[in-house]
Parts: sequence; structure tokens; C-alpha cells
Amino acid sequence: MNISHYKLYSRKIDRKYRIALVADVHGCDIDDLRAALREIGPDIITVPGDIEGAGPREARVQYARSFIDMCASVSPTFVSLGNHDVDITHSLVAECGARLLTDEYAEHEGIVIGGLTSGSLGKKHKRFGKTPAPDLEFISSFACLDSCKLLLSHHPEYFKQYLSGQDIDFVFSGHAHGGQWRFFGRGVFSPGQGLFPKYTSGVYEGCLVVSRAAGDHNGIPRIFNKNEICCVEILPHPQR
Repeated sequence: MNISHYKLYSRKIDRKYRIALVADVHGCDIDDLRAALREIGPDIITVPGDIEGAGPREARVQYARSFIDMCASVSPTFVSLGNHDVDITHSLVAECGARLLTDEYAEHEGIVIGGLTSGSLGKKHKRFGKTPAPDLEFISSFACLDSCKLLLSHHPEYFKQYLSGQDIDFVFSGHAHGGQWRFFGRGVFSPGQGLFPKYTSGVYEGCLVVSRAAGDHNGIPRIFNKNEICCVEILPHPQR
């Protein structure tokens, strides 16, 4: 499992936060994920959606339970829902010792973490269509908070249309799987963004972090595009 490292800065904090971004697990090997998380040693683990993989419902739920339980045993864990997460419930996540954020937010040790639920949850996801809009009702109250704000938003394509104009410090996303095939540092295709998508991997505008995904859910091979977990360090701005 590849670990990508990023550093971001905020004038609203007075300590460093090391945060693991684990997106699009899709049923991948839990031992590999555990080893990567222990190597990172995060203060917080964030999971912006798509935990579930393929197979019957019972197997999907059992995997989700095992994965979230593992994360919570490493560090405080916060989860939001991606388009595949139809079986992830508040009770399941709470039983594992983690926090599910469904269009809501929670304060944790000086920062506020929000979770924006996928507008595609429970719907047939159209690879070449526009991603359905999320429920943005809670975003206005979230954006008004004075604390450093981190939003888990599965779909990076939501950033430009719905989030970039809001007073939100950082957005963590996945979904694009790095564009599946990457050439010259650019992805080829992502659902919701189409061909040569803009948001596929890395940091954009100093605040949007997009993971290339820890796992996969289809048989299309990756090219020049390693699976990853992101280690994001948020540090006090040197000119606070």
C-alpha cells in the first residue's frame, strides 16, 4: 500500500494534526491497511466513503465492521458515506467505536470534522452522467463555525460547484480512483467528471485533498496509478 504525504497549513490551529485519509477501501486487505496506518501513526483517521466491496450483503457488512473496528483500534475515526455505502449505519459505526457523519459535524480536539453524504447513495450511479447533488442544508452552519473545519466529501467533483465558495478550510475526497489510468500525471476518466478529470490525485487550491483510493471495485486494471492511503499533516501557519 503506497503512502502519499502532504502538508497543509492553517491559521486557526496551534498544534500539528497528522491525519490519515483512507478513501475507497472497497473490501481491500485489512492487514495491508493496518500496517500502513500504523506506519503513519495518525492522530485522526478519516474515511470519506466507499468502504463496501462486492458480494452478498452479509459479507459486505462484516467487512465494513472489521475495517472500521480496525481503524478505531488505531486512532479516533470519522466516516462519511460514499455512493457504495448502502449498508453503513450509525449503529454499525458506533459499535466499532467510530463516528459516522451524515450531513453533520463533530468537534474533535480543536478542529471540526464534517461529513457530506454522497448524492448517489442508494441510487444507480451513472459513470458518464452528472453526480446527483448532495444535501447542502448543513453546510451553511458548518461553514459559519470559527474553528478549523475539515469536510469529508466523497466526490471531488462537488468541490467547484458546491464547496469552494464556502468558508471551509479543508476538503478530503476520493471516488476518482486516480483517473484509473494516469499518463503524464493526469488521470484518464472518473465517474462524475468524465474524460481527463480535473480532480484525481493530490492537493488542489491548497485545501482539497483527493486520494487515488486504497482499493478497487471493478476489473479495470490501473496503469501508472498505485493504490494509496494519504498522510496529511495540518500545521499551524508560520504567519499566524
